Amino acid sequence: MQKLTAGQAAELSALARQAIAANLAGAPLPDSKKFSSPQAVFVTLKKFGLLRGCIGTFAPQPLGRAIAENAVSAAQDPRFPPVEQEELAHLRIEISILSDAVPLAYEDPDDLVKKISQSKPGLVLRSGRQCATFLPQVWNDLPEPAAFLSRLCQKAGLSDDAWKKIPLEISTYTATIIQELQRGE
Repeated sequence: MQKLTAGQAAELSALARQAIAANLAGAPLPDSKKFSSPQAVFVTLKKFGLLRGCIGTFAPQPLGRAIAENAVSAAQDPRFPPVEQEELAHLRIEISILSDAVPLAYEDPDDLVKKISQSKPGLVLRSGRQCATFLPQVWNDLPEPAAFLSRLCQKAGLSDDAWKKIPLEISTYTATIIQELQRGE
């Protein structure tokens, strides 16, 4: 991903907001063809600083389309009631454009903690069919590696100490983060 200008970041934030508004109005999604490079994207919605939805994919898609579609999906995140029109003005939109996930080799739980503590990347955790991810910015809420890993295991449907007991497939990634300013806070 090339570095985005402030103007491009603002356009992408506006695209996400317009997509949610269009969906709420039953209108077609806005044109997103200007941003066509394939990227993996997550869109996070917060309302008054609290998570309101977060949906994304690791499968690269044209950036504009990925942002528009994931913004609409985040507004319908099944963990929450669907976003309603009157909430839109209170939402803060955060877009995470992801790097490729890279498998992380580690020897034991201590080695895992050491490796992720250094760079605090986004993590994908897999055990068989169970899988979960935390974006890199989740480290802001869970700065301790053991707590980060425990909560990620829980998110994947595993016991909170699974990372200490069973070999897990761990991949790391970074994210370019675009945040709207002065919205929903």
